[in-house]
Amino acid sequence: MKGDLVLLDHLDGRKVAARLQDGVLDDLLVEPVHAQHPPPGTMFRARVDRQIKGQGGVFLSLPDG
Repeated sequence: MKGDLVLLDHLDGRKVAARLQDGVLDDLLVEPVHAQHPPPGTMFRARVDRQIKGQGGVFLSLPDG
């Protein structure tokens, strides 16, 4: 099989999406069990609290904690 194919279904009451590329599973997304855990790829709006000097990292504050 050549090309892309997107498959949508339900698994144990949760939504599932799979992407096949040339017959090989390329990506799989499963709806989270709890609404408090956002799915992968979710974007958040945050504020930088402080920087970690020498490591290039930062501590962030999210609106909902």
